[in-house]
Formats: sequence, C-alpha cells, structure tokens
Amino acid sequence: MTTAFHADATDREGKEILTWDGLGQATRELAQQVVDSNFQPTVIIAVARGGMIPAGALTYALG
Repeated sequence: MTTAFHADATDREGKEILTWDGLGQATRELAQQVVDSNFQPTVIIAVARGGMIPAGALTYALG
C-alpha cells in the first residue's frame, strides 16, 4: 500500500508559491518577451513533470 505525500507549511521554506493568477501573468509576460524578440517558435517542448501546464499556457498565449 502506498501512502500519499502531503506537503505542510514547513516544506514551503525557500520555495516560491505560484498561484493560478501568477501563472497567467508570468505566461503573458513570457509570451510578450517572445513576441518582442521576433522569435517565432514552431514547437514548444514541455517537461512532463510540472511543465505541461506552463507549456500549454504559453502555446495558447502565443496563438
């Protein structure tokens, strides 16, 4: 039998907590930097463990 791990407040030390609103803002800022650089990616690759949502958001923001 496996036991699920649940983080408590002590595990947050030294970590940045990113909210959904924060993710949206960071994604829009990154997308704007990409547009401003005139770089036009044809593919965005995501790391499966934690990177799928940010990559999907960036892909959506870039159109």
